[in-house]
Amino acid sequence: MLKIIWIDDLTFTCYNKNVLCRVDLNVPIDCNNNILDDTKIKLIIPTINCLLNKGAKLILASHLGRPDGMFNIKYSLKFIAYRLEQLLNKNIIFIPNCIGNRVDNAIDVLSKNEVLLLDNLRFHSGEIHNDDIFAYMLGKKIDIYVNDAFACSHRKHSSIVRLSKMIKHNAGGLLLKKEIQYLSILRNRPKKPFLVIIGGKKAYDKLKFLQYFMHKIDSIIIGGMMLLVFLKIMGHNIGAHVITLELLDIANVILNSAKKYNVKIILPFDYVVGVNSFSRPIVKNRLSNNDICFDIGFKSIMLFKKKIFSAKTIFLNGPMGFFENSYYSYGTFSLFKILSNLSSLVIIGGGESISAINSLNLFDKFSHISTGGGASISFLNNNQLIGLKHLGFCY
Repeated sequence: MLKIIWIDDLTFTCYNKNVLCRVDLNVPIDCNNNILDDTKIKLIIPTINCLLNKGAKLILASHLGRPDGMFNIKYSLKFIAYRLEQLLNKNIIFIPNCIGNRVDNAIDVLSKNEVLLLDNLRFHSGEIHNDDIFAYMLGKKIDIYVNDAFACSHRKHSSIVRLSKMIKHNAGGLLLKKEIQYLSILRNRPKKPFLVIIGGKKAYDKLKFLQYFMHKIDSIIIGGMMLLVFLKIMGHNIGAHVITLELLDIANVILNSAKKYNVKIILPFDYVVGVNSFSRPIVKNRLSNNDICFDIGFKSIMLFKKKIFSAKTIFLNGPMGFFENSYYSYGTFSLFKILSNLSSLVIIGGGESISAINSLNLFDKFSHISTGGGASISFLNNNQLIGLKHLGFCY
């Protein structure tokens, strides 16, 4: 049962109130602090505008990277503030800290419809240690707490857990609402046939997801590093790649579970290989001892296409290969182009997937793109996300 109060349906007023909104501005940046992908910034704009339209005095709080509880200019949110100003077409007040007298004074003089951006929460170890004192210092001037950071809601961090306990009025943002609505469809009532496409890295988390979700799935397409795990367990050569015994054990359980629930597992038919990322790619149907698999080939895409067109619900997490290199982008880009033209429910997850989609300018072509990463997988696995629990979400 959903008990969260959403900001577009508040039972209390935001007018002239200090509203702290926990957002996720953890965007990829390069060594010169240039933003490589501003998707997460764009996705919180509706929540910001909604709160400003309600007359809130808005304070934004987020983390960036892993600065290990100490100041590091590389991870300062001041580099995010300018892009936020562009997207909002509005001045952003930036404070180079998230707690302390300077922050308190800035909140005291904040007017309704103004936006104050605090610096990186993780510059203080109290954030990742879920510390009461840090939460008090962060929230002592705050009237209303809003969580719009679904991607962080599985973290037992102070701005996610302690702050929501401390402040009387709590609410969920519009991005958080959308994430829960779409991912709940996958978890509770996916239309059949239900196809899952899994690629990318982080094989362990994705294998555990498949293990839990198997009874709801009709077919699974596997690419990326996940592919190598299944090739190995099926007795095929995986070239120069090395797979841990732990991954092989889980994959074996999944194969047995797929037989039990009559789930079709579909592997690529051909592979694009090379000695390194600068070599000329070679397409072959089998991997040899020294091969490194960077992508899937044309025949595999044709094979996948038939299964994709017959599905009513599709969930994809992860690319098919090393798409960042144009030599090895065919499989991933072809797959996303096919999915972008479907009328079926198509939900995309994972940071690498978002990067690939943005490379193709296809961001608005899917039913939903989740920023959740680990939080999405955890939610789909029916784990209780601690940040949602403290907002009132019940499974």
